[in-house]
Amino acid sequence: MSTAALTKLRSAARSSLTAAELGVFWPYLRSVTSARRKLRLGSEYGGWTIPEGALSQSSLCYCVGCGEDITFDLALIERYGCEVFAFDPTPRAAHHVRRVAGHQAKYHFKPVGIWSTDGTVKFFEPRNAAEVSHSITNLQSTSSYITVPVVTLSGALEENSHSRLSLLKLDIEGAEANVLDSILKSAVEIDILLVEFDGLARAGVAELRRARSIMGRLLRRGYEVFWIEGRNVTLTLTRPARA
Repeated sequence: MSTAALTKLRSAARSSLTAAELGVFWPYLRSVTSARRKLRLGSEYGGWTIPEGALSQSSLCYCVGCGEDITFDLALIERYGCEVFAFDPTPRAAHHVRRVAGHQAKYHFKPVGIWSTDGTVKFFEPRNAAEVSHSITNLQSTSSYITVPVVTLSGALEENSHSRLSLLKLDIEGAEANVLDSILKSAVEIDILLVEFDGLARAGVAELRRARSIMGRLLRRGYEVFWIEGRNVTLTLTRPARA
């Protein structure tokens, strides 16, 4: 078996495990054979898969979590010419964004985190100093941290005079459950929702139950599984929400 084939097999196995952990194994299998065309944008590391033709120049996209790979964010602008608002309080991420996208008029970056409340929080450093991703939920169980400002998604939307989103990307190192819970309690409508379920990496019973509960609530809100790659889940809002 070639290296490429082995990599593809491992990715499929990881994706299937994520689907099973989230309680959406059968919807994931249906997405594999779905006639809806899939478009992957961004690098191998930072890319995401979205429905082809679902966005346009008038689309409004929020990308939460930049790190040092914003290839997906910039690909949205390049392909559709739409406005992208990005959020990440990590100093290295802010430096990377200024260097890579400082010239891009349609890329709007703010060095704050998106969280379930407004205020300031501890942002725990990764174990490996060479890595950039910090975590509000201390995903890697470290003791060193920085203090950063955070706002709710509703607050960020209000500040920017936005009422709904065409796309939201959440790559936030284990904080996704808290943020999704906050979003589900709000009236914010999001057409395409991209979530990296990093909390599954802990593999604890409580984390698995909470992630599965969040997924169930998303499905009841009217989302469907469009694609899963590793722990990256693409959901689309395809029907009216159920109470």
